[in-house]
Amino acid sequence: MAGNNVTVVTNLEDERLIREGEAAVEGYTKDLDSARRRIMPMARGLCAAKRKHPATQEFGNWLQGSPYQKLGHTDRAALIQIAEHEEVAGSLRPR
Repeated sequence: MAGNNVTVVTNLEDERLIREGEAAVEGYTKDLDSARRRIMPMARGLCAAKRKHPATQEFGNWLQGSPYQKLGHTDRAALIQIAEHEEVAGSLRPR
């Protein structure tokens, strides 16, 4: 009899975990959608800053006081590439 109770508790726990996981996925995908909408303005802004501060040291100095500093070098490079190829990037649709 104890075995049946353990199964019921486990099933209830699994159902709760599944519901919590699904809720987390919903929140995660909403944040991703929000993030996707922010990518182009971020890319355009960083590309404009690179044009305004073309020298490496000058750009680095500007970067020190910018929120873009929080992004890694590779992410910043990717954003600049996205902005430079906006016609292609803009045609990509999220899944």
